Amino acid sequence: DGEEREGIESSLRKTPVQITNADGDSAWIRDQRPMSDGKLASCLQDGLTPTQWYKMLNERVFLGLTEARLKTLMLAYGDRPHLVLEVDTGALLARHGDKISLTPMNTGCTNPMAFPRGLSSFLPPSEYSFVENSKKKGGRTKAIVELTVLHSVPDIADLTIRASHRQIRDGQCAVIETLY
Repeated sequence: DGEEREGIESSLRKTPVQITNADGDSAWIRDQRPMSDGKLASCLQDGLTPTQWYKMLNERVFLGLTEARLKTLMLAYGDRPHLVLEVDTGALLARHGDKISLTPMNTGCTNPMAFPRGLSSFLPPSEYSFVENSKKKGGRTKAIVELTVLHSVPDIADLTIRASHRQIRDGQCAVIETLY
């Protein structure tokens, strides 16, 4: 709560942050190493400031849509295992469609390229130009880079079809334990 939360949500995190609730349960909030305040300021549109952009990012749950994107994320954090939830996307859309946005870029990355970003970076599926982005990005599997859900997915357990611990082994996302 308070100033600590405000700092976590509104500025660049150079390192992961561990949070703990009153029961002693903890979770990690990832760092934002691929971001640069300077590059972010230069690519923001619509009068947004870096602080406003960080708040926009931190009010969302981010889901990757392909194994290739998962591998990229895991390679960036290759020194530790990851809990990977595979979600029924159709059920997610049915239950949370009004809170879902799509984007054709990694909105939390400005390195090496700081693509323009602003209020229209997160679009509802009904407004997203899938065909256009397929052509621009090099195919259907690259047309959507991020699927986000505003605030939370409180029923994520009901939507999960498989949960596993994975770790990078020999350059691949190896399943080291299936939990569900």
